[in-house]
Amino acid sequence: ASEIPANVELVLAPASSLPFDSASLDAIYSTMTFHEVEATAPAEFARVLRSGGRIVIADWSKHGAGERGPPLGERKSATEAADALETDGFEVQLARERPETFFIEATRE
Repeated sequence: ASEIPANVELVLAPASSLPFDSASLDAIYSTMTFHEVEATAPAEFARVLRSGGRIVIADWSKHGAGERGPPLGERKSATEAADALETDGFEVQLARERPETFFIEATRE
């Protein structure tokens, strides 16, 4: 088992109610979980990120075959995820679909 570095704190919380002060984080990284978050999560991500802070999302795409990962009906497309982020004050630099997944990079304005 690997050890968690001393400067890393593990936090378990709903994406729609993060236990961080406003504008207190430099970055958010979400891998294979964005399809699970509430519709209010992008606004919460914007709240806790500082201006210029970055969010990176990799998740299952609804355009995949669905042979692995969650059911297609639970997934979003890169466009849907990017639109949700842009609605809540993010500037999307990259939104790319892949065969089963999508990848997004965005910054908080």
